[in-house]
Amino acid sequence: MRFEIQPERLPRPERLANDRPVDIATRDLYYGSRGKEDMPGAGAVFTFEKEDLDGTNPKYVVRDAQGTKWKAKLGDEAKPEPLIPRLQTLAVEGNPWRYSAREAIALLTERAGQRESAAKMFSDLARDPGAPSDLAGRARALADLYSGK
Repeated sequence: MRFEIQPERLPRPERLANDRPVDIATRDLYYGSRGKEDMPGAGAVFTFEKEDLDGTNPKYVVRDAQGTKWKAKLGDEAKPEPLIPRLQTLAVEGNPWRYSAREAIALLTERAGQRESAAKMFSDLARDPGAPSDLAGRARALADLYSGK
């Protein structure tokens, strides 16, 4: 997941020169133009605002505890390592997004190369009586796929 500052939050002047480098090798493709120092910590809690339907990859508009608006992107450019801990804050009992968060965590776990762990996560999700039926069906199919059934 990559967080991007929304246009309403202006970049620091000293960073403007780095926003349009001539050579792609000078770009920070992992943390973005604002860099690591502006990233929220792994334990940061976000409030979901809406899904952004523009473009081809899934993304969500969220706010951090300080009220800063971020865009959380999923898709091929996303890295699983920083995203999993952030999604775990949503995967708790009582959170209406817990099942979707658990599904996303399992998908990212597989993407991170931990196929057996992902298969167990999907299997647990498929057996959870509270999981929505369509999500449980996907989880069952993915558990079978990743466990080699």
